[in-house]
Amino acid sequence: MAAIANDSPPDLDDLAAYQREGRAWVATDSGDEPVAYILVEDVDRHAHIEQVTVHPLYARQGLGRSLIEEVARWAVARGLEGMTLTTFEQVPWNAPY
Repeated sequence: MAAIANDSPPDLDDLAAYQREGRAWVATDSGDEPVAYILVEDVDRHAHIEQVTVHPLYARQGLGRSLIEEVARWAVARGLEGMTLTTFEQVPWNAPY
């Protein structure tokens, strides 16, 4: 999975598409600067978390968890059947997911 870990971040056109379609959420700091984001796809009636990223200075503060919880509410509101995520289970903060 090294190739996945080395993937480039989405380009602005891709991010704009997620935003237009209501499938992107952003967490901001006290100055309203973005510090975390999550992107989701509807895959076979499941909310698939395509990307969740938290700036290292804001890591381990629950931002990723809060974004995932927001996606869960979004999925329920749309009647989706569940959520999926592909992640590295050896990373301690990823293991619960």
